[in-house]
Amino acid sequence: MNFEYKGKQDAEYSACTVDADVVTIGGETFDLGSLQTDEQKIIDVKENSRYLANIFIPPAEYDYIETGETDIDGNKIFEKTRKPVNQEKVKIILWEKKPINNNTEGGI
Repeated sequence: MNFEYKGKQDAEYSACTVDADVVTIGGETFDLGSLQTDEQKIIDVKENSRYLANIFIPPAEYDYIETGETDIDGNKIFEKTRKPVNQEKVKIILWEKKPINNNTEGGI
């Protein structure tokens, strides 16, 4: 997985753990395999109105395995099988934790 940090070098970031295809950020768990589709998917991880992270899941990749059978025209039949998530193509951007601004200037 590729990690990118947005913020100051010594800033505080949400805890992020990776266990196989499962990513946990700020207490939320994401199963990349079940979230992956045929198109790139971007998941925004928020706490209240603050961004904690963005997870970029690449499109699914497939293997085509010969079944040993043929169709009525004599063409080989293949079975489409989804590959596991290619973790080298997953990108996680962690955002610097900033306090929520409760400033009511200009309010009522």
